[in-house]
Amino acid sequence: MLQASTSPFYPLFSSLDVNAQMHRDKAGRALWDDMIKLGIEARKAVRKRFSGFLDPFVPDMVEFEGRSVRWEDVPTEVLARDQQYWKLEPNAAWHGYRNLGPDLAMVDPTKFMLTTPGIDHASGDYQRTGVPATVLANYLRENHIIPEKNDLNSILFLMTPAVGEGKVAFLLAELERFKALYEADAPLARVVPGVAARYAKRYEGYSLRQLCDEMHGFFVAKDVKDLQRKSFRYESFPEQAMSARAAVQATVAGEVDYVPMAKVKGRIAGTLALIYPPGIGIVVPGERYDERAKPMIDYFLAFEENCNRFPGFSYEVQGVYQEPEGDGVRFYTYVVREREGHMS
Repeated sequence: MLQASTSPFYPLFSSLDVNAQMHRDKAGRALWDDMIKLGIEARKAVRKRFSGFLDPFVPDMVEFEGRSVRWEDVPTEVLARDQQYWKLEPNAAWHGYRNLGPDLAMVDPTKFMLTTPGIDHASGDYQRTGVPATVLANYLRENHIIPEKNDLNSILFLMTPAVGEGKVAFLLAELERFKALYEADAPLARVVPGVAARYAKRYEGYSLRQLCDEMHGFFVAKDVKDLQRKSFRYESFPEQAMSARAAVQATVAGEVDYVPMAKVKGRIAGTLALIYPPGIGIVVPGERYDERAKPMIDYFLAFEENCNRFPGFSYEVQGVYQEPEGDGVRFYTYVVREREGHMS
């Protein structure tokens, strides 16, 4: 939204007015209460029907009436009103976040997130085999279900009052079908026919498990999840060589070079660079791609290779641009042309 605005978009204004009327008095609370309970029931169904394959992003065990019980065994009415069953407790193995303080974060009940095989929840280590979430996301899209987003081994669906029992049932049915296709090691052309046809030469003769194992092995070899983690740590924050405002002004004025990501070392970023998800900038305008930024550079280059090795299953990048080169793509970005008096 840096150079754009939704302000003149009148259909959006109209929808906001309709939404406000739908939420008048107690109607809005009832709508969202019902939706939260539906999301809880969906999570319980996943735990029951997909054990060992898919898992909802909620605790495994919780305290209820003085006993340690499975999250899914707590009554839905209780889960819908008590935050303690959604908290990310410090050092709990199920969520994998390190150095969390008490009462710092909780799962949003409206964010229905599932994890796919590939990473051990308790240790955080890679497992021998896995199902990259981008494969599941592409399967769902080809079957008229649009996830909000997916990461390496997680996929997110947004729960709103517009999501009724029928849509949840349809989603669960398609997840069961995907699981059956995976267990049967079905031909890839049967699982994602659109992708398989678009890149027929690349995926000729491939099965679903073959693709998943190959892609999972690639992420393991590049240790992509660790590159992602390092990109957000303080020790990886690069030098702020100039203000973000000055870097953006240089970009708008055309005082930039367009270079491959493989050759950005030592240069100053002209754009906010990120991979979605998580959709958080890892290099901001004005920061120098120095030695501290090596995890970020390696992170982008890993996804560049991923785009070329697994076409059709790439991730969205912003501030870094995919340019066709030869038989594949190469990541480029804008860097500031340094000159006297420009560093402000």
